[in-house]
Amino acid sequence: MSSTIAAIGCAASHKGLRSNMIPERDIWRAANLLLRQHASEAEIVAARRADEMLDRNDRDGQLVWLRIRRTVAKLQAAPSGLVH
Repeated sequence: MSSTIAAIGCAASHKGLRSNMIPERDIWRAANLLLRQHASEAEIVAARRADEMLDRNDRDGQLVWLRIRRTVAKLQAAPSGLVH
């Protein structure tokens, strides 16, 4: 896993930040990187990282990874709306 994703995913615990203090753009950046590195497995990788944070009793880290997982799912979803 790239150091960028690891840094974003663990920022809450290492910097004492609450999960909601991580900017949305960083969550999207991490999700995009995860998709590039793991393609269809990206959501599973994010879920595993969230589980790892839970095992470490790192609630904020878990919440960051859950945000990343949700964003990966949004990026993988089929586009909706009118086709031009």
